[in-house]
Amino acid sequence: MITVDGVTKNYWSFTAVDDVSFMASMSGAATISGHRYVDLPNPGVEVGVLLDASAQHAGRTGREILTVAQQIMGLPRSRIEQMWRSSVSRRVRRPAGSATTRWGCGNGSALPPP
Repeated sequence: MITVDGVTKNYWSFTAVDDVSFMASMSGAATISGHRYVDLPNPGVEVGVLLDASAQHAGRTGREILTVAQQIMGLPRSRIEQMWRSSVSRRVRRPAGSATTRWGCGNGSALPPP
């Protein structure tokens, strides 16, 4: 049994999750748009992915981290180019270091809008 009780998650002044509670048993199914996760042809594009920050090498640049995600998800290179030029161009050439979690979150920004 999984129990989540009153979870709230803030990112600075933005509240992403507010007082969420639920219980889940070890049976049944969870689906995304009616499909099991394992049956999605490209789950990274459908629901996004975020690797644990420890999975990213601290010596990689932000651009390298985003480019790896772009290649794995089969997105056009132009999407990464557009994203890093518009918002993060000054940081993409420096080693990510402790910012690997933020670059991982940037992977979600690479997805095309629904």
